[in-house]
Amino acid sequence: MMPILRLLSPTHKARSLRTRLRSEEGANLVEFAFSLGIFLAVTIGIIMLCMALFTYEYVDFAAREATRWAIVRGNQCSISSSSMKYCDATSTDIQTYVQGLNYPLINTNKIQATAQWLQVSYSKTSPPVASWTLCSDQCNSPGNEVQVLVSYPYTMTIPFAGSYSFTISSSSTMVISQ
Repeated sequence: MMPILRLLSPTHKARSLRTRLRSEEGANLVEFAFSLGIFLAVTIGIIMLCMALFTYEYVDFAAREATRWAIVRGNQCSISSSSMKYCDATSTDIQTYVQGLNYPLINTNKIQATAQWLQVSYSKTSPPVASWTLCSDQCNSPGNEVQVLVSYPYTMTIPFAGSYSFTISSSSTMVISQ
């Protein structure tokens, strides 16, 4: 009978509560919650960084493709096939071409592509030295250069770290062939 009375006594309950508070039974759960939060934040941050690199690669690709597209569409090009359109390409035509590339995970409505044409002039020295000057109007004749700048606004959101917005841009320059 004595053990039952001891279990029902108020001092036994107080002693049991003190030992429970000192034990480390729930510590694993708290440590796991903190570790999981940090692990998920780092993992999602790495994924978002990879998405930013993917976007940069796309912008770089789009600038090179738009420049290639523009150099064969100078003012002396001839439409020899039904697939080639837009001879004497303008900056608006280049913008439309870049927006039509349609890469996955890229909002093509946000892409900005601008083109400028550079005219070559040679010095009268021996040997002649070429210099490039920006044309006041569109001078896309063979031998001149076209430079395309593609930019894309990007927002990266990392849990517990915040949201970061920046513009990814790339440019490409080539000599017009036709």
